[in-house]
Amino acid sequence: MKNKKNKLPKTDKPKKKLVWPLILILAALATAAILLHPTARGKAAAAITNIRTMAASISQNRPERGKIKGMEHGADAVLKFQDKLANKLTALELREADYSFEYFPKDNAVICHAAVPRGYPMEWIVWELTAAAAGTPFKTGDCACSPDTRGEDNRWCEITFKSDDEQHPKVVLRIRRSTRYISTTAKMAILIENFAFDTTKAALEYLAFPEPLTLSIIPSHNRAAQTAQFAEDYNKEVVLAIPMEPLPAQFSSYRSSMVMITHDRDQIRNILAKAEAAIPNFSGIINFHGNGDRGVLEDSQAMGIFLGELKRHRRHPYFVYTDDQKRSVAPRLMKAEKVPGMQIQRTINANLNTEQVRTRLSNAAAAAQQTGSILIKAQPSQAFIKVLKEDADMLKQNGIRLVYVSELVKQ
Repeated sequence: MKNKKNKLPKTDKPKKKLVWPLILILAALATAAILLHPTARGKAAAAITNIRTMAASISQNRPERGKIKGMEHGADAVLKFQDKLANKLTALELREADYSFEYFPKDNAVICHAAVPRGYPMEWIVWELTAAAAGTPFKTGDCACSPDTRGEDNRWCEITFKSDDEQHPKVVLRIRRSTRYISTTAKMAILIENFAFDTTKAALEYLAFPEPLTLSIIPSHNRAAQTAQFAEDYNKEVVLAIPMEPLPAQFSSYRSSMVMITHDRDQIRNILAKAEAAIPNFSGIINFHGNGDRGVLEDSQAMGIFLGELKRHRRHPYFVYTDDQKRSVAPRLMKAEKVPGMQIQRTINANLNTEQVRTRLSNAAAAAQQTGSILIKAQPSQAFIKVLKEDADMLKQNGIRLVYVSELVKQ
């Protein structure tokens, strides 16, 4: 689509019938000018003003003045659409060099080429960009994408925007992938279950891991206070793991600090007070077991008392919970008591090997990209911290940002 130069007849004065084609050509150029990068909006606005002034001046003694008014309105509409589209592209982290607009007067069409960073699913990108037409005269027309058999990073899409006003150009947006990755597609919080400090290499590597991690500590563990102090020194968030009935036999040593379904308010308050005395600086609480038949998580009275105490606690802690049987009353009662929190969404057990852990972590990252966030509970193991250290850059490249559990709860 190449522009053709318009030549005036070689006479001293152009014929009157050529005045309005000239105005329309100038208006088309103004339309092209306003569909520029946001940094050029000032120049675009000045170009529109000049065209309006020129058109008004020429049309003062002509009956076609209504066409000029229509042209002015059209320029405003295109500018509004350009602003909204530019905002969407900026939100998708496109830089100035990542997209361009080119106007083709012969076809009254604007072609936009945009290279979108990797990390967003292509369908989601298309949905975001089509939303730019809302509140403008433009509507989404045709939309075509390459099949997903090409691989997500090799796909392309073409979106056409059209207006019922013939003065408005057709806008064709051609999207492809750039070589960059987005910076923050989604958040991932990892809670290390039942963490206790010892002198093993794995324990030290968890503490020294430079990204945010949240550690759950059983307050009645004999090294709970020491572990919590090390966690604070290494900028790790701490949650209290409160044992709940029923507890597996291997954790019978924690029965004296276990919340039972028969406990009254004073007994539950006493358990929480002792937990806070052992670990004063904590952000939230998680259940340590308590699922299954006759489990605290499924008992309305026990959970009602427990969450009521959290609501009145001076630290206003959040509550995260596991729900192995999918019968927990926690979600309903948390909403009633207005206690912030959420459910553990994925679990990575300590008995998995390195490749199994890597697969689970990769699947969790893919799920986070679809929903925006994910909360993982991982049992401490050498395999998990090894994979986490090796794949930390991969998570960043795919737009996954590691955060504390508290950031997910508060979002």
